[in-house]
Amino acid sequence: MSSIKEWQQLCQLLKANIQPDRLKLSFICDSADLEIAEEVLRPFSQLPLLNECAIRLGLIYFQPNTDHSDALPLQQLAQQTVNKVTCRPIPRTFSYSDLPNEIQLQILGYTDLVTPYDIVWGFNTSITNAIKAPFYERRTFNHFLPQDSYCCGQCLSAPQACACWTRYAAYSSTCTCWRFPLSFFVVSRKMREQAECIFYSKNHFFLSPRLDNKDERLEIWDFLKWIPGDGRRYLRSLTWNLKWNLEDHWGG
Repeated sequence: MSSIKEWQQLCQLLKANIQPDRLKLSFICDSADLEIAEEVLRPFSQLPLLNECAIRLGLIYFQPNTDHSDALPLQQLAQQTVNKVTCRPIPRTFSYSDLPNEIQLQILGYTDLVTPYDIVWGFNTSITNAIKAPFYERRTFNHFLPQDSYCCGQCLSAPQACACWTRYAAYSSTCTCWRFPLSFFVVSRKMREQAECIFYSKNHFFLSPRLDNKDERLEIWDFLKWIPGDGRRYLRSLTWNLKWNLEDHWGG
């Protein structure tokens, strides 16, 4: 295709004329075909190190009650490409398991296990089939209707466009929208225990009354029963909001 050839030539031109770690590049090419997306992104390998990068490969990715599993490969491809063109090379590796436990915990404290924003619990229900976690950020999701997502607004420099993982098969090196880091909990038993310690002790959890609470159980009871015993032991910061339709029960 002529357009892809022109894009390849453009990448060669950029490689010859820009300095590493200077260019901030946003790339939008909505496609429903993984093979075409791979072909379009292949010229990225010619680029020098980028200062920032955001890539969007698919149209609406996040919709309530909809299975978007077919969009996951596109999002993973976007993330892999962004990481390759923005990450600095690691000079050498080390054995994480050989480090003292205290240092391992300090390292985990700098991962996505910790977010400065409130975390809401979704009562053991994934937000969508594409987001397999009951935890989400109160900042970017409506805490009554978690299917309604709001981007942090930092994924692209252009305000009229968006490359947020909550809405598209996309990835941005500057997006601050948080996703529950499930991988830390499934690596090993020791890693799960460490992840529970950091996740439940370093974050602030926000509980709101549920719209679908037919059995009228207290949300805080369900939450404390749902999380593992160690999670309850590690909890340090929790808000329970009682401002929704509780006048008859609490005399408000």
